[in-house]
Amino acid sequence: MERVKNKKSDLIEILIFFSVSYGMSLFCGSLIYLGIYENSEKMSTFMMLTPATGVVLAKMCSRSEKKK
Repeated sequence: MERVKNKKSDLIEILIFFSVSYGMSLFCGSLIYLGIYENSEKMSTFMMLTPATGVVLAKMCSRSEKKK
């Protein structure tokens, strides 16, 4: 039973990571492409940090599930 819970929590972690990292990159990239945000240097720096943010959020969410 614990193995099924681990697979479920791993799947949730992966979904959170991909949604944060690729979703935010897609959103920020579309802002740059459409010309809404002119300073692309700051936005590219932010886009480089989003995968790390995805990992942190996924670990925080999975840790709170294991405590319950």
